[in-house]
Amino acid sequence: KKDTIENSRKRKKTFDHNKKMDNKKRKTAEKEEKQRADNEKRWKKIGENMLEDAKKIGIVAEINTVTVGNGDCFYSAFLDQCSRKEVRAKLNQEMRDILDLDGYERKEDVLKRKVISYIESNKNDNNFIKGYKEMVEDGSIKRKRRKWSEYIKSLSEEGAWADELIVQSTATWSGCSISVTSAKHTEKFQFTRFCPTCATDKTCITCTTETINH
Repeated sequence: KKDTIENSRKRKKTFDHNKKMDNKKRKTAEKEEKQRADNEKRWKKIGENMLEDAKKIGIVAEINTVTVGNGDCFYSAFLDQCSRKEVRAKLNQEMRDILDLDGYERKEDVLKRKVISYIESNKNDNNFIKGYKEMVEDGSIKRKRRKWSEYIKSLSEEGAWADELIVQSTATWSGCSISVTSAKHTEKFQFTRFCPTCATDKTCITCTTETINH
């Protein structure tokens, strides 16, 4: 009888503990969901403000899906814009294949791998990449890792933010002209344009591809 009482107490203690843990998990999940919803509203508002600024200078842009800043936001935004019917029609086959992926691998991860592979394959031939590599290694561009191999490895990590090298290389590899703006932009410097052919933010007469606005 004593054992039965003791076992009953243990079971009740275990039940109370599990119930407490379930409540804790539920509250955590609710908190995370609220934070996600709040972030989405905030980023949507930022995006709408950017669209208004874009219209003022003649850039036609759209927001298909709200892109939340999470490290992979550039890749997500680029893929989202590429999925627009009028943009997709002008993409090369390799980009279309990424958009059509439907399986265990994230499209963002595939795009990131393709772009970084392009960078590594052209580090001695592409003038922009070659120059960027030299500036990383001599400290002209401040990066935590000054050894090129370590720097490239850091760009491959999950949640690694895209820098100028990634954006320009994405433009060149995909053949898309990309216009990037910031929530903290000024009236004078609203958009930075990454051209697939001239690698500058100035209008290039050879640009005939679609501009992707991020």
